[in-house]
Amino acid sequence: MRQIKNILWILLAISVLAVGGWWFLSDGVEHIEDSNGPDNTELAVITDENIINMDMGALNVECSTGLLNDGVTISSDKFTGVYEVFLTNYVGKSDLLIDLAGFHVTGGNFKMAVVNEGKIIATIEQGLFAECHLEDLTGTTALRIAGESAAFTFSMDRLFCEEYHIEING
Repeated sequence: MRQIKNILWILLAISVLAVGGWWFLSDGVEHIEDSNGPDNTELAVITDENIINMDMGALNVECSTGLLNDGVTISSDKFTGVYEVFLTNYVGKSDLLIDLAGFHVTGGNFKMAVVNEGKIIATIEQGLFAECHLEDLTGTTALRIAGESAAFTFSMDRLFCEEYHIEING
């Protein structure tokens, strides 16, 4: 009888550890389907507040470097959630030029936003060469992407990251 109790306690302990580990490692994000059709890339479920507050995680984001480490490509075939591409902090007034290559959304819903001090101050539209120039920024500034079943890709030059002392997440 005592041996059975010990086995049951061990099984209970293993179950608690497994559930706790899954809960700890899970970011709580569930896949969001594209509910507004293939011709509309506007977000339908994720709000600007979700982007600003970073109150949801992200699924299926891939970051890779070029062959000569000349840049980083961020992409996905089915991205869901909110992902912070980079975060930087300006003590004094600073300018920021975000220069992207090959920024394309081929499916789902997607938004790329620049957040400064708790406000979306710019969105970046897709294009072969997409850029956003912002002047006199102070405080915390982030480039964030949000998607619902989004298929997308874009690249950032390594020199951009070095110039602005930015480490790409991922």
